[in-house]
Amino acid sequence: MTEVREVMELPLGLRLLRRLSIPHKLGFLERLYGRWLASKGIRWTTTSIGRVWKLDLVDVCDRWIVYGDYEGSTQLNWIRSWLVKGSLVIDSGANHGQMAVYFSAMPGVRVVCVEPVEAERAWLLSCLEENHLEQVSVQDFALGAADGTAKMRLFGARSSMWIGAKLPKDVPVAVVEVRTLDRMVGDLRLDRVRLWKLDVEGWEIEALKGARNCLANKTIEAILFETAPMRFPPIRDLLTEYGYASYEIQDHGLVAVDQVSRHRNLVALPMDVMNPAGHA
Repeated sequence: MTEVREVMELPLGLRLLRRLSIPHKLGFLERLYGRWLASKGIRWTTTSIGRVWKLDLVDVCDRWIVYGDYEGSTQLNWIRSWLVKGSLVIDSGANHGQMAVYFSAMPGVRVVCVEPVEAERAWLLSCLEENHLEQVSVQDFALGAADGTAKMRLFGARSSMWIGAKLPKDVPVAVVEVRTLDRMVGDLRLDRVRLWKLDVEGWEIEALKGARNCLANKTIEAILFETAPMRFPPIRDLLTEYGYASYEIQDHGLVAVDQVSRHRNLVALPMDVMNPAGHA
């Protein structure tokens, strides 16, 4: 679908409603405006936080960015409370910036995006350039258990190196560079990572295996990771080995979990963090 460069005008009702604190706001606004937005394709759009970003409005996840907080306010409210001024975020699986748009709007926060897919990386870079976001940098490789290369099946935001990813059989494949997080942190001379956002379409355990030194030294203060019932046990066990516990983000704080029953995001913190509501 051909990209339209000018910023799209949103309906007045949408601009007004998204300012309100409405229960289940993303779903409510999707019912009202989802079909209309989806018909617009790829457009430069004013997001709910006022920043202009290029979005694929055919994708419901990108429409969330127009309505309010991506994946809901519960998660982003915790992130906002956790990311104090001077924080560093590693956004792995950055794609075209669905989370980076929010991270970059938080005062005093620096972001290192990791995105190995050339097309998605170019998309993200165009958004960063449009907004003059010098506090955000982009790395052009994937994170994994060891340095090398891997085959990436290309399917937009759902591109994956994980063989269990349910993608169409005829999707194109690209060979991408892989580095460990331990190497990246050393190369970039990063002393402390306040938050590692780990959303790499099933490749999370491999990325964690490449972060053993960072985990052992507690260089990483929190990990926001995507998981599912079958994928969680090895992630939980590796995190436990290095002294991290996993929590579900709820409105009233964090609740420890030992198993999951559905696809979801969890946050891992060192076990000696005494206040799981979010502050070490």
